[in-house]
Amino acid sequence: MTSYDTELLRYALVGLEAEKKALEEKIAELQERLGTGTTSKAAKSESASPRGGRALSAAARRRIAEAQRKRWAAFRKQSGPSAKQAGAEKPAAAKKRVLSPEARARIAAAQRKRWAAARKGR
Repeated sequence: MTSYDTELLRYALVGLEAEKKALEEKIAELQERLGTGTTSKAAKSESASPRGGRALSAAARRRIAEAQRKRWAAFRKQSGPSAKQAGAEKPAAAKKRVLSPEARARIAAAQRKRWAAARKGR
């Protein structure tokens, strides 16, 4: 794009933003007259908390936290004690199976045979 096009687009953007602001103000004025409140993004963003959600009082957060702790306690009670709480250690792992030397030799010979056939096929 040329600098002329860029400048033209910037001016168009400024003009459209001014129109948008004027329209939002007119809409807010009409809504105020009707008693329906504002719905513009600017008005909403001013009233919302910085994180975007509802603002809760400290007392409400405490009540919610206590209720969640009660739910977790009931869940833990229902599921029974965990291994960690009961003091039990992990169950012993099953003994690892080991190939006999003869089996390992058969597997290695078969693999060498496959590789030889693959090299021959090239």
